[in-house]
Amino acid sequence: MARRSKGIEKAVEWANDAMARDDIMPGERAWIRTMIERVLMDTNTYHGFNYVAWYAGGYEQWERDGKPEDNTKYLGDQTRVFFY
Repeated sequence: MARRSKGIEKAVEWANDAMARDDIMPGERAWIRTMIERVLMDTNTYHGFNYVAWYAGGYEQWERDGKPEDNTKYLGDQTRVFFY
C-alpha cells in the first residue's frame, strides 16, 4: 500500500508543478486536471483542490472587497489549480 501511496503523491506533485508552469496551455492544464482527478477518485485519495490565485491572495482581496457574491474575478485563471 505504501508504494501505491507514494506513486499517488508523486502524481499529485507532478500535476501541481505542471499547473504552475507558464508554458503549459489552458487546454493542457484542463487535461491534466481531469486525469489527476480521475486517478485520485479511483484510488479514493481525492482531498480536493484550490485555485492558485484564490490561495495566493484572491481570497483576501475578495474579503477586502466585501465578499461579493460573484467571486469569479478572484479565482484568476480557473485552469490553474492545485490538489491537496
